[in-house]
Amino acid sequence: MDDRREEKRQYRIHNAAKIKAYQLANQNTRIRKNREYRARVDPDGKRERDARYKRDYGISLAERQALLAAQSYRCACCGCDLGDGSKAEIEHCHSSRIVRGITCKACNVTLGRLGDTAESVAQIADVLIRYLTAGAELTKRRLAKIRSSTCAPA
Repeated sequence: MDDRREEKRQYRIHNAAKIKAYQLANQNTRIRKNREYRARVDPDGKRERDARYKRDYGISLAERQALLAAQSYRCACCGCDLGDGSKAEIEHCHSSRIVRGITCKACNVTLGRLGDTAESVAQIADVLIRYLTAGAELTKRRLAKIRSSTCAPA
């Protein structure tokens, strides 16, 4: 078995240009045959999605659906309705691949940009709290100034 595998490997190395030319010449045929095969073997795409979920996140399609149902088909972060879950994203830690929940696209992108640390989330929360507090005070001062200038007796 190993001898045959080595022969194939050597053939691919020595005939790389020939193989590439064949692939380019028959690209449309290969694409058509792949589509026909997928339509015959996996018409609704579940098999392919299941394999991708297992490879990327370590969970099956059934486990994803169970997690979505446990969340009442709502985003784990903002609570928005995820409908049937077809547009839902799997939120996971990129280093450990641990699935944290199912989210909407906006929350998943936001969490991805924040990184996998609680410190980054805490820093952003601090900035928002400072801004909201300062913004509220600034708004109160502006309103007081406007009221004092328009309500002052002449």
